[in-house]
Parts: sequence; structure tokens; C-alpha cells
Amino acid sequence: MEKGNLRQQIERALEEERNNLFQYASYRFIELADVEDVLQDLYVTLLSKFASLSGIANLKGYIYRTLSNCCTSRQRHQRNDEVYINDLSGFDVADMSPESFEDEFRLINALLARLSPEQSETIRLKLHCGLTFEQIAEITEVPLPTAKSRFRYGIDKLRNELKKYNLF
Repeated sequence: MEKGNLRQQIERALEEERNNLFQYASYRFIELADVEDVLQDLYVTLLSKFASLSGIANLKGYIYRTLSNCCTSRQRHQRNDEVYINDLSGFDVADMSPESFEDEFRLINALLARLSPEQSETIRLKLHCGLTFEQIAEITEVPLPTAKSRFRYGIDKLRNELKKYNLF
């Protein structure tokens, strides 16, 4: 495949997924500046090494995995206590109202941090990006039943955590 054609495919895929990529990143960070920075990191990473991507069979999956890695890397460097919270006892059902988006965001991230990375990633892709299980299975390169079970078991764990703190 020609380098110019591959670059166009990457640019087209990034444009088609732009809203979903933004939404995915925005549920990993509180600050808009961090979301913009991590998306910029994604674009630079993909477009700077596009020549080595010619063997990628699943470009969309590779883009989401790269974004996930960029988010994780940025969060490691931030060490921001606002992003991940271990204790849910300070939350109340009222924290999940539309007026308290930041509290809701913190609660969601605290809950997702309690799941395996595979389960939290599947839930983010399904709920935040609106992808189908077929798309998630393709992106994460797992069988369709595995994608579905990761979602179901993750949601069950979240429900139990919410019940434990009387948030459900």
C-alpha cells in the first residue's frame, strides 16, 4: 500500500471517529485541556509513524488502543488525586445529578478503576463511545462473546459497588 494512501486512511479514520475519540478521552480526564492534549498525542503518534502501520489489519482498533495508551500514560504522569478516588463513602446519590458533573465523573472513574482494565475499557467503549459489541470485539481483538461477558461482568461489579455504598 502506498504511504500517501495509508496516511489518507489514517486521517479519514481519525476524522470519522473524532467525536467518539473526544468523548472517550473526556471520560478519562476532568480538564478539557488534558483531553485536547491526549488527542493531540494520539494524532502525532499515529501520523508520525504511519509508515510502520501498513501491516495493521484493524486500523480503528489500533487507533482506540493507541488512545487508551496515551490516556494511561498521561494519567501516570499527572498523579492527580481528582481523577482516581479509592474511597466511595464520600459520595451521595445527589452527586449523580446533572448539576454535579465533576462529582459524577469522579464517581464513574473511581468505579471503573475497581474493574479489570479489559472490563473498564469495554464499558467505556460501549457506553461512552456508543460502539456495538461487534465493533468492540473487533477493536479489542477478542471474540464477540468475550466482549459481551466483559461488559456484563463489569456492569454487575459496578452495580454491587453502588449498592454497597447505597448509591443504587
